[in-house]
Amino acid sequence: MNNLRIPANRLAVCVFIVALIAASVLVSLSLSVAQSAHVEAARFVPIGNWSPTTLLPQPLAAWNAFVHNGAIYTIGGRNSSDQPTKTTYYAKIQSNGELGAWTSTQPLPVALYLHSVSVDDTYVYVVGGWSGSQTESTIWRAPFDANGGLGAWTNVGSYPVNIDLHGSVIANGHLYVLGGWNGLQPLNNVYYAETAAGGIGQWQVANPLPVPLYRLAVTVYKDVIYVSGGYDNNQTARNSVYYAKINADGSLGAWQTATAMPRALYYHRMVVHDGQLVVLGGKDDGAEYANVYAATINSDGTIGSWSTQPSLPQSIYRFGAATAQLHDSELIYVVGGVNGATILNTVYRSDAPPAPTPTPTLPPVFLNVQLQNEPAHWVAPGEEIKYTIRYENNTNESVTDVTVENLIPENSELVNDSLRPIGTVIAAGNANIVSWSLNEVDAGDSGQVSFTVRRMLPTPVSSVPRALSIGLSGPTSVDKGETIRYRLTVTNEVPIELKNIVVTNELPYGAQYVANSGGELVDGNIVQWTLASMPADTPGPPRIPSTATFEYEVTAPHTIVNSNFRVVADAPSGSGPGPVGLGRNMVVTKVGNTDPEGPGDGVIIINEGATISWQYNDQVSQDTSNEVRNPELRKFTYMPLVKR
Repeated sequence: MNNLRIPANRLAVCVFIVALIAASVLVSLSLSVAQSAHVEAARFVPIGNWSPTTLLPQPLAAWNAFVHNGAIYTIGGRNSSDQPTKTTYYAKIQSNGELGAWTSTQPLPVALYLHSVSVDDTYVYVVGGWSGSQTESTIWRAPFDANGGLGAWTNVGSYPVNIDLHGSVIANGHLYVLGGWNGLQPLNNVYYAETAAGGIGQWQVANPLPVPLYRLAVTVYKDVIYVSGGYDNNQTARNSVYYAKINADGSLGAWQTATAMPRALYYHRMVVHDGQLVVLGGKDDGAEYANVYAATINSDGTIGSWSTQPSLPQSIYRFGAATAQLHDSELIYVVGGVNGATILNTVYRSDAPPAPTPTPTLPPVFLNVQLQNEPAHWVAPGEEIKYTIRYENNTNESVTDVTVENLIPENSELVNDSLRPIGTVIAAGNANIVSWSLNEVDAGDSGQVSFTVRRMLPTPVSSVPRALSIGLSGPTSVDKGETIRYRLTVTNEVPIELKNIVVTNELPYGAQYVANSGGELVDGNIVQWTLASMPADTPGPPRIPSTATFEYEVTAPHTIVNSNFRVVADAPSGSGPGPVGLGRNMVVTKVGNTDPEGPGDGVIIINEGATISWQYNDQVSQDTSNEVRNPELRKFTYMPLVKR
């Protein structure tokens, strides 16, 4: 037994939970990943009891376990000699949930613990950590190879600060790093960067955590990031749970408070199991725990009350945990960790879910249904989309009680009297469903129904004046090859001189900045102006606001949408951030007879598909159409699509 030493300025091991999306077939069973961009299981199966499975080759205190393509991995960690390690292992998951032998694969370039690990379908990323002598900021990346191991590690950049004891996840093509310890104090920083084949993009600042946290647990589910527990800047364990939704552009919405855990914890793990948030083990300043708690994740990102699940075989902290999908459900693995002062090589798994009951044989599908949207490109607020639902009975049997239904997509509203033929509108919570009763469809018959929606107009701007506001104007149409000139107007709405004004406008998708036409191009796609000061407004009556204008030009091969612009200034006191004005309008410029390409202003109208149901031989059947989007997926492939 070894005492677990904690070096000076090191308070613990970094939190990390990772979960991964992948699909794999193992011994004719569907065994796929449950991780970062989590796969939702088809049914809920209780976690059940815990059983030991194949031991690690050596004891490790590491939070760095994840599942990928039918195997479980662990990266680095602290060994029984209290030293960081370079070792990486993986073990294949068997059809009954047991693990095969652990195999060593490509070691880390440097020995690390207190780091975080995140994965996507192609790569594993290691962020920061403690090397035994210093806190690191390097980001290492390795590809998965065809045999289940890892390829060579490469340095793909640095995090903005040296960091350990943090959490990270990958979702929608972006790497998110949350909280942590910089060697002196806990952080509430949240940064994100786009992942790509060539490495990672520029780090961007997301909404910070509500409080500085390290030793926290982090996971992501359905485009929502969850943070639980941790140690705050008062060196106090917390039972708080926060969540933030991921926006279409990769930024995060505001952090919100979810149902608190039953007890304050740090060094614990958090995973998603069959649509439930699960918290395992951990400790506080007084004790360490074997408890397991679960809370249902609701469709709006909130969670329900916590329920007690079967406890782990022993109290444990600083361990790895990951979920794997099996038999349309999931099981959880707990890897390594610390009990008391002993570093463990134990691996536990929850009960393997039973094979599902075979689905009763249904009658053959008699009706096919397809959905079409016109137009298929991005639409501006106030523009319309016509949906046509075509159905066909391509068999020799007639069906009765035929009903077609379609949910009105988010960010749109039904155009009055647009249902053809006349149908009905059914309220469904905060949305509406359009429905048609077609009665009988004879063998070989086909037909169609249709309806029209309008993209909703922006929420009216508040009548309450802001300290600093900004507006954008530009042409509504130009000929192909003609330049497009934009004007931004900044207004000082208060009787105070404002200083150090910075105006920015992100170039529209597909636009090319015309050199020396105004402003300065920074970061490749941002036009920026600076202004030393703006005088106070002139008191009235009538009051005369102080304004400043900024102009620049672009060219574009197709219709473009300009909607991302802002202005900031110093606080009147001269210390800290001051007023901020965000753009509240957009300019759509039609270029010749072209349609917009790419994401427009980032809003995507998604019709998830029409359903058709019918009755045959006293049995009801149903089929669902394809999904359609505005803009279409094939025109918007440079990043994952997310409803906004």
